[in-house]
Amino acid sequence: LFSPTMPCEGKGSPSPEKPDVEKEVKPPPKEKIEGTLGVLYDQPRHVQYATHFPIPQEESCSHECNQRLVVLFGVGKQRDDARHAIKKITKDILKVLNRKGTAETDQLAPIVPLNPGDLTFLGGEDGQKRRRNRPEAFPTAEDIFAKFQHLSHYDQHQVTAQVSRNVLEQITSFALGMSYHLPLVQHVQFIFDLMEYSLSISGLIDFAIQLLNELSVVEAELLLKSSDLVGSYTTSLCLCIVAVLRHYHACLILNQDQMAQVFEG
Repeated sequence: LFSPTMPCEGKGSPSPEKPDVEKEVKPPPKEKIEGTLGVLYDQPRHVQYATHFPIPQEESCSHECNQRLVVLFGVGKQRDDARHAIKKITKDILKVLNRKGTAETDQLAPIVPLNPGDLTFLGGEDGQKRRRNRPEAFPTAEDIFAKFQHLSHYDQHQVTAQVSRNVLEQITSFALGMSYHLPLVQHVQFIFDLMEYSLSISGLIDFAIQLLNELSVVEAELLLKSSDLVGSYTTSLCLCIVAVLRHYHACLILNQDQMAQVFEG
């Protein structure tokens, strides 16, 4: 279904008596295959497996992840470039997730009076440096998803594992009363979409269950802080979680531990 279309070559159709077998079985040109897959198809099968085969993103598997990089890229600049590409897209996603878009409470930071001696005139070389160091354009979900699609299967799992871990840390920190920031529900939905696209179904279910287990504590913390999000934030997030578990219930029932965690949560 997703294979590239076969080009029609030759000006006339071959006669029934003498079918042109070579043209019938001729594979499509590699350069017409879009994305990085076109280059990957030229590689041996074991290189394709090493590129795409997902490895659990855990501390116990860090050695295997490092060995994969050495096998594919060696120990030079090519390996550093591969690492930088993953860090770049992960950083863009974390920019979106860490954006202060949800006000859990109406508490504001204290206003610190300015010292006149701290004010500087932005002119000359200092002013040019400040203007050159302006922040880059904020990444959009469309741009991030377009870059995410061109990653290998392994890299997609690696990116989603890192950003989902960041979301869990934000929610856990808020539940413990150490933070006033919660990730937006649409941001969590975006991570769900990324994990679903990368076919990380087991990771998606595990991530949804971990979020589910924190909802009651988050709601209690919102009540304690008298937030306007009481009764709305956790309800919306729980609806998204239930939708994920309902859609993949056939995978969920295969794991008894995950099933028990869902009903306990």
